[in-house]
Amino acid sequence: MDAWEILGNPEKRTSYDQSIGVVTQIPSHTLTLTPENYPWLVGDSDAIWLVQAYDSTTQYCHYFASFWEDFAAKNDGFINVARTNVWQQSEMKGYIPYRFQLFPGLYTMHMGQ
Repeated sequence: MDAWEILGNPEKRTSYDQSIGVVTQIPSHTLTLTPENYPWLVGDSDAIWLVQAYDSTTQYCHYFASFWEDFAAKNDGFINVARTNVWQQSEMKGYIPYRFQLFPGLYTMHMGQ
């Protein structure tokens, strides 16, 4: 991510300032949704999806990560589980049906809704 993308976006700049410029990525075994794969994986799917919208700069998302991984492992084959990092991929906010004020946020999708 380029500096102008962070400094030119008020939300990203605030997150950057709060994290003192150090952002630790949250590893995951779940599928990562991107603007490229979201439309055909989730939007056109008749499957049920549980999606986590998260922000690597918030401690809440780091605390939630182990629960998320455990949940995904226990429910493998029953529900599709994925996540998207809205801090790194702000364009994903256009695909999320809710405007979350705090992260992580969870939402379900079925039949593209």
